Amino acid sequence: MGEFEDFDEDPNSDGAENVALALLPILIHHHLMLHKLHLREIQRRRKWWCLELGGLAQVS
Repeated sequence: MGEFEDFDEDPNSDGAENVALALLPILIHHHLMLHKLHLREIQRRRKWWCLELGGLAQVS
């Protein structure tokens, strides 16, 4: 029994939970970036459609 014994570690754990917790912020960041890219794509398409429909309305 050491003076600086770590009581939080589970002796039966393989460390997978610690790895998952360490990766969680990275996964959340990537998830949010994908949402941001998706919203940009929607806005880009919406802008394109507005230009197309506006052009069609002017021709008609």
